[in-house]
Amino acid sequence: MTAAQLLALFNEMAGRATSDTISSTLKYGKLARAESGVITEIARVAPQVLYPKVGNSSMPQLTSVDGNVWTFGLDANNKPIVPFGDCKIYKRLTDIPDRPLQLVLDYFDEGDRIRLPRNRTFSGPLYWRGVVDPPTPISATEDPHLIPSPANELTAIRAVQDFAETGNLRNAALADRMRQRWRERFPVYCVTWKRQFSGGGALYFNRSLRDLVTPLL
Repeated sequence: MTAAQLLALFNEMAGRATSDTISSTLKYGKLARAESGVITEIARVAPQVLYPKVGNSSMPQLTSVDGNVWTFGLDANNKPIVPFGDCKIYKRLTDIPDRPLQLVLDYFDEGDRIRLPRNRTFSGPLYWRGVVDPPTPISATEDPHLIPSPANELTAIRAVQDFAETGNLRNAALADRMRQRWRERFPVYCVTWKRQFSGGGALYFNRSLRDLVTPLL
C-alpha cells in the first residue's frame, strides 16, 4: 500500500472529500502518529514479528565507554534509542535468536541503556534485537511500513478514530465504528503475523537497522 492509497483509505473511511479543507499534510501527520500507535499495539501481543529481518551480521551493536554501561545509540533525530517489544541482548552472532543474555542475571535494563551487574565489564561487542519505530514517518513521499501491505488499513482505522475523537469535528458515531472495525481486523492480522512472521519482518525499513543507529559515545 502506498502513502497515496493509505490517504485515500483515510478519506473514504472518514467521509472526507479528496479536495478537503483539512490539508493532506495534516492527514499524513495523523497517519504517522497512528502508525506508531499500531506498532506499539502489535509489540504488546507479538513483539517478535516486528524484529528486523536481516542477516545476523547486520544486527545493530550497543556501544560503551567503560564496558559496564552500554547504550543503543542515537536515532535519525539524534535522540537516544529506546527499543521496545522485549528487546534481547546477545554476546555473539551465533547466539541469535535463542540464546540471549538473561535480564537481571547478566544485565539491568535502564531504558536507553543497559548496565552489567556488580560493576562487571565486558569488552564486547554486544548485539541487540528489538523494536523501534521506522526512522521516517509516513508522508506524501514515505509509504506506510506494515507488512503485509493490506495490514496498513489498521493505521487508517486508528487515524480516523483519532480524527473523530479530537478537534472541532468530533463524531462519536464514526469513532465507535472505527473501534468496532479495529476489534474485527486487528485479530485477523495478528494471526497472519504469528503464523507467517514468527521470526520477524512485519515492519519495513528502507535501510538496515544497523545503518540507522549512530553510536552514542
